[in-house]
This record gives sequence, C-alpha cells and structure tokens, in this order.
Amino acid sequence: MKKLITYLFAAMLAVTFVACSNASGGGAGPSDSNASGGNGGNGGNATTYTITIAQGIEHGTIGADKTSAAQGDTVTLTATPQEGYKFGAWSVTDSDGAAVTVEGGAFVMPAKNVTVSATFTQLAANTFSISVTGGTATFADQPVT
Repeated sequence: MKKLITYLFAAMLAVTFVACSNASGGGAGPSDSNASGGNGGNGGNATTYTITIAQGIEHGTIGADKTSAAQGDTVTLTATPQEGYKFGAWSVTDSDGAAVTVEGGAFVMPAKNVTVSATFTQLAANTFSISVTGGTATFADQPVT
C-alpha cells in the first residue's frame, strides 16, 4: 500500500508540474510558443529605439522622418542649410558611440538608440579681380570700357 501511495504521489507531482508549466507558457523545448516567436512576448509589437537630433548644430537644420524606429527600419534624413552655407556631412552614432552608415540621406536603424548630427560648410565667397594697367581696366580678363 505504501508503494501505491508513493507512485500515485509521484504521478500527481508530474501531472501538476506539466500542467503548471504549460499554463504559464513556460518550459523549454521546441514546442514552446514563446521560443518560436508565438503569441507571447510584447504582443507582437517590435521594440523601437529613439532617434535624437543633436543640439547645437550650426548654419542649418536637420530632421528625420521618424522619432523612433524598430531595428531594420529605414530612417530618412533631411538637411536645410542657412543662406551662404551648404550641407557637409551626416554623423549618426548609436548609444555606444559606434558610427552608423548613412547612404543617400538614409540609414538602417540598429538595435540601439541613435543620435543624428550634421555639418554645414560656408560657400566660397565670390571674388573678382580687376586690374588697371596704363589707364585700361580689365575684369575677368576682358577690357572694361
């Protein structure tokens, strides 16, 4: 009788363990729906990361088409220089300080927050050369009358 009670108790524990681990979505192995990206987790929403526009950008303004994005999303950037300046270069870095490649004014969002910055360079000033020799003035190698 003692052996029968021991076997029944062991069987009840095994059934209880299996029932509890399946009810909570826990457990391990290939049949676990959470392990294969099933119905668990964050409700199917992808994790998003923040896109921050750096402060203190001089001689123009920049923007991004998103304020946050999931890993792998394409983020498109825009730059508007002030009068007398032109766009120089993009600088996008992740939260660890690693550079993110920008091609054609866009980048692929990494699995980290990023900061976007840009430089603007001053346009070359228009210069003219006028020379006067013996009473004849020339401008851009053409006589001025």
